[in-house]
Amino acid sequence: GLAEGFLDAAKMIVGKVPDVFAFGLCPQEDPENFKERVYAEIDADPKQNILVLADILCGTPFNSMIEKLREPRIDMVIGVNLPMLLELLMHREEKFETLAEYAKQRGLQGIVTKKIFMDGLKETEEEDEHTIYPD
Repeated sequence: GLAEGFLDAAKMIVGKVPDVFAFGLCPQEDPENFKERVYAEIDADPKQNILVLADILCGTPFNSMIEKLREPRIDMVIGVNLPMLLELLMHREEKFETLAEYAKQRGLQGIVTKKIFMDGLKETEEEDEHTIYPD
């Protein structure tokens, strides 16, 4: 349910999103059956560009896509997180060729440790101390 969970969470924030599909691998599902389900959707419109978001490198969803990655209309980003998905949904109209890199950058920006957060908060507080606010 990870894929569906990500999409459900994103829909709560950005609303309904057409032409976005979640394919989760069910615990008892045969990997070949999973691959067939995904390929049926991908092959339904052979002219449609597709950006695939996968959770982990060399997991079944990633492995299922390997032969499709030869197609220029298909790109993939591994290591999906919710900030990445949200940004992609809000910028769907960007050039397809740039979406994967954009997703990677946004996904990395969404990974923050306590130290990084606190250091950023401290910098903001220091900037506020030096800012003169009009009465």
